[in-house]
Amino acid sequence: MPNAKKNYKFHEFLAAFKKSNPQPIYFIHGEEYYFREKILARLIAAFSTPGSEDFDLISLYAETNSASEAVENLEMTPFMGKYKLVIVRDFHKYRAEEKNRLAEYCSDPAEQSILILIAEKIDRRKKAEKLILQKSVAVECKKPYSSQDLKHWLRSELKQRQKNISDSALDIFCNSLDPDYMLASNELEKLIIYTRDAQTIDKQAVLTCMHNSKTNKIFDLQNALGRQDLNQSIIILENMLENNESGVYVIIMLTRYFCTIWKILNLKKRRLSESEIAAKHLNEVFYSFRSDYLRQARNFKLSKVREIFQLLLQADIDLKSINIQEKFILEILIYKICQ
Repeated sequence: MPNAKKNYKFHEFLAAFKKSNPQPIYFIHGEEYYFREKILARLIAAFSTPGSEDFDLISLYAETNSASEAVENLEMTPFMGKYKLVIVRDFHKYRAEEKNRLAEYCSDPAEQSILILIAEKIDRRKKAEKLILQKSVAVECKKPYSSQDLKHWLRSELKQRQKNISDSALDIFCNSLDPDYMLASNELEKLIIYTRDAQTIDKQAVLTCMHNSKTNKIFDLQNALGRQDLNQSIIILENMLENNESGVYVIIMLTRYFCTIWKILNLKKRRLSESEIAAKHLNEVFYSFRSDYLRQARNFKLSKVREIFQLLLQADIDLKSINIQEKFILEILIYKICQ
């Protein structure tokens, strides 16, 4: 890396990392989850030894693991791999003394280990954060503020895939989305699959693909219900039905969703932390969406979810047995879930 102690923006780091030698400390910070995880994956792929992950790749969480536990692992000799990688998530949740313990380690890190700290936010005025920023390769992951940020990201992504996009297609893609890298990444994957071997993505491909994606709103519906947003839930439902989505399919997917919410609430009742639930108990949920489920579960109680299961069952029976428009049945269902 050109300068081992430099502060990077995420796109600068990803561009420079190809030439990088391993550094003892990486500090990934900022509110943009998509890039925090992307950079972490790049570091793991570069510095972990295949087959040694169970011994030399340690993932810890500030809510459940102390800074001393992280340091103990860092000071151990790698068992099979070249390096011992220790990842500490949610660093911002540590108390001051825990942060200071890790800052102390950063002043004299072990040669055979790599520490990766991940934080949603940092306070640059604090002694620990100041010292860690000085001693680490720090990467700041900010959320996009406008479609221009998405355009910069999209051009970079397509360049890596050796694809081009026309200016008009670029405008349509980036202006059709909320400024959100994770959402844009999901839409890009659909676009890549749709265009297959095409070297250049044109306006028509984007229009077609973006239109198709708007008809597949079940996950948007789940998120709106998770927020208890009645108006948005009704709008999304109507969009789905206008595009001939099956009412039975809606019931099936919502049942799966609330089964996961039910599981989270039961695990929290057993005093498990959210970080432990995400790491060990949500294998059915894609990793990048687990935090959404955990956040949405806070809006429900177990008694409410029991009631929702009864509502879903009744709606399923009504859809299959009585001669009432499915739009009416599903709108009543949505209203009662958000009530």
